[in-house]
Amino acid sequence: MDDRPGTDRDLIAAKDETIGALRSEVEHLRAELATRTDELQRRDVLLREALGRIPALGAGQDAPSSPAAAPPPATPPVREHPSPPPW
Repeated sequence: MDDRPGTDRDLIAAKDETIGALRSEVEHLRAELATRTDELQRRDVLLREALGRIPALGAGQDAPSSPAAAPPPATPPVREHPSPPPW
């Protein structure tokens, strides 16, 4: 066993200091979590309100009913004499 005086007291003081620091960090993180939760709730309300203002598209109106009804993608024109590479 260690015969140095105060060793146990030093360890207990270091432990108490660590516990205090961890409690402080947990308190800070809980406050951050509450702030983020409030921000997300406000964002959800704004998003819901904005989406509610967009009129719903009826079936067959401005949207194609299937991917086959969409026009084919444009293809680039083919050159008769391709230019040589720039290098």
